[in-house]
Amino acid sequence: MEFRWDAPEQGCPSEAEVLAELERLLGGPVAEQGEGRLSAIARVRREADGSWDLRLFTVTDADTRERAMQGADCRVLADAAALLAAMAIDPNVLERVGTNEEAQSTAEGAREVGESEAPPKPEPEPEPEPAPPEPQPEPEPEPEPPAPPQRLRPTIALRAQTGLTLGDLPDVGPIVRLGPALVWRHARLELDAHYAFIRRARFDQAPDQGADLRHAFGALRGCGLLRVPSAKLEFPLCGGVEAGALIGQGVGYTEVREAAIPWLAVDASAGLAWSPIERMALGLTLEPYVALIRRRFLTSEGDELWRPLPVGFRALIGVELRL
Repeated sequence: MEFRWDAPEQGCPSEAEVLAELERLLGGPVAEQGEGRLSAIARVRREADGSWDLRLFTVTDADTRERAMQGADCRVLADAAALLAAMAIDPNVLERVGTNEEAQSTAEGAREVGESEAPPKPEPEPEPEPAPPEPQPEPEPEPEPPAPPQRLRPTIALRAQTGLTLGDLPDVGPIVRLGPALVWRHARLELDAHYAFIRRARFDQAPDQGADLRHAFGALRGCGLLRVPSAKLEFPLCGGVEAGALIGQGVGYTEVREAAIPWLAVDASAGLAWSPIERMALGLTLEPYVALIRRRFLTSEGDELWRPLPVGFRALIGVELRL
């Protein structure tokens, strides 16, 4: 035997409860009862006035029957349906097992419903509403592309400057500077050649005697470089070492000779450069220096003509081309 229960959940017993009552009446599992084919389908619907309408379809190899019952209590109708289904297998079930009188009275009052159509299939239970989708985490923003690596390859520059120098030769005089440089974003490396033009050293008591002195030297400097791109300005701060010679030519003597004394000094400088166009800069340099060697120019009689000052100063302006 097969039994199906189709009823609203609200106000009616469950299929398991009705099936348990049917098995109590039959004395065992429904599937093991009866011989041959027997199916019972009970369908319950609520009427507009609040009462319940139950239709019981029983299907055998011989025929199909439809019976109808109405009542105010769905549980009573369920017990009556279980009783009618049990009696379809065993008409004498009430002689063996009792049931409540109200269910028995309802079952006895069940009416046949003409020639029945095929028993309806129970309406499927409504599918549960799909759970709302879990909120997806907001995608993490893509990381910003890394900044391009700082350029390590330097720019090659060529600088020419002119200005005034004090301390290496007598009085204040002109000097020129020329040399290449390697320029990075925040650093410079400079290699310069310098030449200070002839200046006169004379004795006060013999103005026609003395020497003409000039100065030639090279310098290697390293610089830190502060840039202000919006104003196209650069501020180099440099330190370096200088090596060369002071050269003297005697003047006013019977025997005239040329001589040289070594030059070794350290310098520090602060500069300002303005780059109006990409490949050119105009600059100003202020540069004090300290002489590490201070040899003297002497006459053959041992009179001192000139000795460099321990501390000197240069001021230069110039132009730099960047290749």
